[in-house]
Amino acid sequence: SITQEPMLLSGSIQDNITYGLKDYDKQYFEEVCKMSNLDFVNDKRSFPHGMKTLVGERGNKLSGGQKQRIAIARALMRDIKILILDEATSALDSKNEKELQDAIEKITKLKKITTIIIAHRLSTVKNADVIMFVNKGQIIEKGKHDELLEKNGEYLKLVRNQLIKTNLDI
Repeated sequence: SITQEPMLLSGSIQDNITYGLKDYDKQYFEEVCKMSNLDFVNDKRSFPHGMKTLVGERGNKLSGGQKQRIAIARALMRDIKILILDEATSALDSKNEKELQDAIEKITKLKKITTIIIAHRLSTVKNADVIMFVNKGQIIEKGKHDELLEKNGEYLKLVRNQLIKTNLDI
């Protein structure tokens, strides 16, 4: 499970991604890091030791978005069947969110991982196979994005509200 505020250990970036793994495929590690948009690690001023740079206690030397990307890389390194993302991209800007969503979609399809996404952002759920609109603990609408728009219900109201705030298209 990856939450809005992921927990990191006080070791290096690499230690946080590979935590608990005795042996792992180095090539797969590189691939996961690339897909998780960990390119910020290449900034030698902020990360002089690259993947070996220490993150500080609970990752306090990192931004929220950097912590989320490391947590996602850590999850993707494991042989998991279900991945739960609870507002896991909330600290990312729209460009990084889109790139990370594409990477998560690619790797979860490749490894046949069921992904449950809990989110308020339309951009995070728009391409999901099934969207469940929950209100007060009850599923009130269920379907694909286009199907829910056609229902002209609560989901459409939420979409319109977000579009007004962000000037996006449905």
